[in-house]
Amino acid sequence: MHHCNQPIYAKENFCGHCGESLPEQPKLKNIEDVAPEILKDLKPHYSGARTFTGRVNSSFLYKRRRVDSGNNLTYSYWWLELEDKDGNIERVSVNAENKFYDQLRRGDVLTLFYPTDYTLNYRIEGKDAKRLVSHNHMAPAAISHEADGQRSTIVPDYEPGSQSSAFWWLLLGIASALLLYFGAKQPTEIAIGVAVVLSVVCFILERQRNQKKHTRELRRYEALQLAMKRLLSVTQEALGYHIAQRPRKDSDIFCFKCQSRIDGEHGYCVQCGSSQQQAPATAANSLSVRDEEEAMMRQYSLSYREPYLHKHVLAGDEKGEVSVSCIMGKVLDRSASASVDDFTVTTTKTTTTDHYVGNRFSHSTTDTETSSHRSRSSNVDGEVLLQLADGEVREMRFGEDLLGDLDVGDWMIYASSRAKLGVDDYNREYAYNLTKSKRYNNTSFQQYGKLNGAGTWILLAIAALVFNFWGPDHIWYPLFDMLYFPLLDPIYSTSFFRHNLTLVVFIMVSAVLLVWTLLYGRRNQERKRKLLSRLTDHIDGFTRAIPELKEKLKRMG
Repeated sequence: MHHCNQPIYAKENFCGHCGESLPEQPKLKNIEDVAPEILKDLKPHYSGARTFTGRVNSSFLYKRRRVDSGNNLTYSYWWLELEDKDGNIERVSVNAENKFYDQLRRGDVLTLFYPTDYTLNYRIEGKDAKRLVSHNHMAPAAISHEADGQRSTIVPDYEPGSQSSAFWWLLLGIASALLLYFGAKQPTEIAIGVAVVLSVVCFILERQRNQKKHTRELRRYEALQLAMKRLLSVTQEALGYHIAQRPRKDSDIFCFKCQSRIDGEHGYCVQCGSSQQQAPATAANSLSVRDEEEAMMRQYSLSYREPYLHKHVLAGDEKGEVSVSCIMGKVLDRSASASVDDFTVTTTKTTTTDHYVGNRFSHSTTDTETSSHRSRSSNVDGEVLLQLADGEVREMRFGEDLLGDLDVGDWMIYASSRAKLGVDDYNREYAYNLTKSKRYNNTSFQQYGKLNGAGTWILLAIAALVFNFWGPDHIWYPLFDMLYFPLLDPIYSTSFFRHNLTLVVFIMVSAVLLVWTLLYGRRNQERKRKLLSRLTDHIDGFTRAIPELKEKLKRMG
């Protein structure tokens, strides 16, 4: 639909060029609206067949797992939320290991196709997944309606197998022959003759039955293939989703009256019809949407480097530099692909037993046991393209928890630290999805600390033990004379003290080293806290502003 030679998009009430009220709005459609005959022709073969057409609202990556004595299997799935033309929501799992879904994004138009119900049986892994995934159904087929064409996928389970072999005729022949010969006491010739006749008749009937059953399965599958082919011919334009939403532009502005996001080139608001030429010249409506996005990104971005010294007692100090970064950005794109490692380990155990009669060898017996264990892992990795301040676009690689939960259009803040102290120590200091109000697990440079010097202490302990049993004790007498304290006479007089002076000295030295280590540890913690204080204050400011930021994002649309 057009007005003033300009396209009109769904849910727009006024023409953005002349301001006139639109007589009717473009309507979105589903498969039943565009091609109802597809499901109608399929119903005789699949009575419960149905479709659901809508736009992807969100996606979430999760795992399912089966563990038993012979298997340890992990599978990856996307939990999708779609919204159709009437606002109905469909939530369902799809196979994340299927390359069809590698480029799945928010806003994509999908038709989920259910010839029959399809159920997943393995248990769900992870607390977030158990909370979010509400059922075990999976979409067995899907069609992606894209601007440049359609793509489709379907699970292979619907493909018919080969025709079943006839076997009842053989059982019937044997049973009838035995019954006639032993039960009815018939001569061998009669029993065999009757059995052969019955077997031939049964074979012919059984083969015909199997052929008819296989033919029905083939026709059923052909009907399913035809339905998929016809669904694949339904375009995005036919469904009306090419005008589901006006394309976002950096020059978009906010209507001064209703605060809707509109094209900066329009003279009128497409939602309330207000003239934008008559808008009061205020700072609020003089900024474009991109200007406001840039301001948010700059405000909550931070980057700095500082030198750091990590002190040790029995080892050299670690000196280096720590880089701290915090970015706020919007997800422009996400690509994710699964890698599967599936292998089976077979173990064969052979036991040979020698048998004797009296004292003479008789024979050997061999017992062989074979067991197998199948292991399957599924991992998803990929990249996220983030729009940052000053027009920067950065490609980021995240763990599965972030990668599998970020959708195109999501706003997030991500803080990290990288310490170069001989080896790199990278930490995700903070990660928060502002669009989905979700914070992700993190680590921190605050927990950095190696047990340097432990090897030196062990060598000292070994040397002390050796010297204690084979070295002279008199060398320690001047030390204990200098440290003499009358109240400790009961300890000095014990047998252990008098015969293990070297160990006593080692214990005293270890106690001093322990106190020294605790003091150094406290100072190290304070240095780390001070180094991260700017980031901590920055994140605290962001946390306090979350309600306000969510309102801004809601306004930006």
